Amino acid sequence: MGALVALTLFTTLLINLTARQIENTGAQSLIMQGELLTDLLASSEDVRIAVLAGQKEFLTKASAEIFRQPDVLYIVFYNLAGKKIYENGTRGFHPTDFNLGAPSGQEVKSGFQVSQNGFRAMDVVRPIKLGRLKTAEESTKDNQVGWIRIGLSPTRHFELITYVHYIGYSMIGFLFLLILAIGYFLHGAITKPIIQIATEAKKIGNADGMGKLEIRSSDELGILAQAFNEMALHTRQQISHTKLLVDSLTETIGLITKTTNDIYAISAQQSSGATEQAASVYQASSTSKEIAASATRIADTAEEMAGYSRQTSSACDVGKVELNNAVYQVNDVTEKVEQVAVRMVELGEKSQKISGIIDIINEISEQTNLLSLNAAIEAAGAGEGGKRFSVVAQEIRRLAGRTLDATQVVRQLVEEIQSATNTTVMVTEQSMKSSREATQCIDRMNQSFQNILELVEQALKASTEITLSTRQQTTACEQMVSTIMEVSEVASEVEKGAKETEQALSRLRELSADLKTLAQAALSGEL
Repeated sequence: MGALVALTLFTTLLINLTARQIENTGAQSLIMQGELLTDLLASSEDVRIAVLAGQKEFLTKASAEIFRQPDVLYIVFYNLAGKKIYENGTRGFHPTDFNLGAPSGQEVKSGFQVSQNGFRAMDVVRPIKLGRLKTAEESTKDNQVGWIRIGLSPTRHFELITYVHYIGYSMIGFLFLLILAIGYFLHGAITKPIIQIATEAKKIGNADGMGKLEIRSSDELGILAQAFNEMALHTRQQISHTKLLVDSLTETIGLITKTTNDIYAISAQQSSGATEQAASVYQASSTSKEIAASATRIADTAEEMAGYSRQTSSACDVGKVELNNAVYQVNDVTEKVEQVAVRMVELGEKSQKISGIIDIINEISEQTNLLSLNAAIEAAGAGEGGKRFSVVAQEIRRLAGRTLDATQVVRQLVEEIQSATNTTVMVTEQSMKSSREATQCIDRMNQSFQNILELVEQALKASTEITLSTRQQTTACEQMVSTIMEVSEVASEVEKGAKETEQALSRLRELSADLKTLAQAALSGEL
């Protein structure tokens, strides 16, 4: 009964440990699933650019594929300032149902979050970066653009734990009933008959093996009693055959001695060959280790080249963004230069109108000067009565002359403005032409950056393939070294076994001689 209780307690403990292990494994599985999903989105170049530019529509399309996974509850994207760009949920949940704080740091973080109604979800947060850096020192550079957060449901794993508890406790009840039934059966059907057979066996021993067991049943115990009686009969018959066997043994010992000598000579040759084989295997093992080391160095170099390619790809992405900004600035400058050209043309047209007005004023001044001269002549002819009119005519003539002088100055200024305007229009047209050429040059540079990016991606793919092939070669070399080392160990064991065989055969020859002596003594009756 104590053993039954101990077995029950042990089974219960085992079930609880199994459930605990399943729970831990489920949590680790959820963390791995969350890290894989966040890495799938964070490693997408389009998602990085969408987070950097705050493009919610593209993030909605990218998240639609992730929401098809069976355990995903919500997805949130943050920019570098910790502000939400996009958030959405499924299966009746939303990120606002959980107390989610703003993300921080440059490491992947995970843990359980509890909703307002008490539902637990595995929360995984991963930073989104433009590219991977080569060293830890460079990781302090500002290449991070935001974060991604994904929540996963652990419901399926909890259902498995409940199922394990149900099955385990059912097995405990079944084992308990089964052990009770087997114990009762064994006590009635086997224990009592065995005690009776043991008692009869003691009586037979007291009778020097001449008695018999009484067979009371035809079951297994009856068969056992009949076998015991047959064993006693065979024992007496074997004694009569022992002398005949001693004669045959003497002859056999002679043959064993001869065979042992032959085997001893063969074993000595095998020992020498095993020593030479062990030396050859050791040399092959050293060569294989050198090949594996060379393959490892090649793989490390290819991995370093892949790192350079990733850095170049990241730099090309940044350069492409800067070129797009430069194109925008040049187009803006070109547009403003065109507006200046339009204004300058309008200014030229207005200066032409001013020139026409000046011509009219000039013509009026000349007419006024002529009229004032005629008036002065008429006033002089009028005598004393025309003196006052003559003074007025002279003053009008003087004002007309000043007007002519002023119009000449204005005309000169207008001509200078027209000349400057024409020069400005020409310079503006040259600036527009230069801006267009700069735009075309930047477009060509953008295309060149695109070509460089494609070449870098091809180089990265080639480096990855080289790394994979070299790693496979390294693995094969390591397996070959392991196999050769096993062969070396086997060769050493063979060499050791050959030497032990020599020693055993030597002892066997000595034993054969002793057995031959004992057999001869038994035949002569000395024993």
